[in-house]
Amino acid sequence: MATDWSTSDIDVEGLSDADIEQLDSLLEQVAVPHDGMSLEMLDGFLSALVVGPELVKPSEYWREIWNHDPEWPDRATGAEAHRLVLSLWNDIVDRLQVDLPDEEVDEDDDELVDQIEAAMPLLALPEVADDETTEGFGGLPDDFPLAAAWGVGFMRGVGLRAEAWEAWEREDEDLAEALTSIARLTVLDAEQAEQLGLPADDLPDLAERMQITGSIPSMLQAFNQQRLASYGDTHVDIDLCPCGSGKPFQQCCGDKSRLN
Repeated sequence: MATDWSTSDIDVEGLSDADIEQLDSLLEQVAVPHDGMSLEMLDGFLSALVVGPELVKPSEYWREIWNHDPEWPDRATGAEAHRLVLSLWNDIVDRLQVDLPDEEVDEDDDELVDQIEAAMPLLALPEVADDETTEGFGGLPDDFPLAAAWGVGFMRGVGLRAEAWEAWEREDEDLAEALTSIARLTVLDAEQAEQLGLPADDLPDLAERMQITGSIPSMLQAFNQQRLASYGDTHVDIDLCPCGSGKPFQQCCGDKSRLN
């Protein structure tokens, strides 16, 4: 299915629109055919790692993205893949710094609407005809699984540090409720509902998906505040090269002098 990417009109430094399209294409070619991650799923996955209770290093999560060990045609291509993924990580970090409004925003307040959009995740939306609205989530069919892949990616990230996340849930009821809401995004059928301990017919409709999706920025900021309060900034070494060498990316696979 063809998709548009829901993203802010304001380009975030380090992740341009061209980067988004390039990363999307790379994942569709190298990851998705191997049951790896789409761009939406990767956004959710990295979001969980950014705000999570314990550091997950690139050497641990890199293979999770592709679900295999990609064989890049040359060092330059591999380095570009690393750069794009790290740029998305940094974009997610930037979203956490957006000053979210405390109350419901008037749709006519363009400045605040742009502010909220800058904090939203990358979501794959169906292409619409030129005469149909693309503003917000308008025009989506009732059965569209809005943010389902994002939720799957987030919960996969949670799974890499499941015990630490469970400890958070025990400590804070609001955080536990937020995590349950994100998990609901993953539910597409009765079997998945039962796996989460829900009635078989308790499937989120589009209205609920829209409500949860609109709350993603505030939920992520709440998770991040808990992380900072509990552990401090544990993600200072995010620029380590995903190849697992332990060296900074710019001194390893990203070293321009070593690129073919």
